[in-house]
Amino acid sequence: MLIIFTETMKLFQGIVQDNINSLYLYIVILFANIDYRGLLDYCLKALLGGLIWFGYKIIGEYYLIRLRKTQKEKHKQQHQQPKQ
Repeated sequence: MLIIFTETMKLFQGIVQDNINSLYLYIVILFANIDYRGLLDYCLKALLGGLIWFGYKIIGEYYLIRLRKTQKEKHKQQHQQPKQ
């Protein structure tokens, strides 16, 4: 029984090693065909677009907070009754 188990483990390790080697070769070929200049250009555009979006988001939050603050103040003034 032990002999069958060890032979099965050796076969399994060989299959796994073959798959890892195949995956490594595939990744090397994939990265060899990448257009790095185009990838850098895309990354810069994505970064610039993200910064612009983030700026709009921050400005929107600022104006939303200001709007809520003024609405609260108006609400307080409307419901405030003078004491006699």
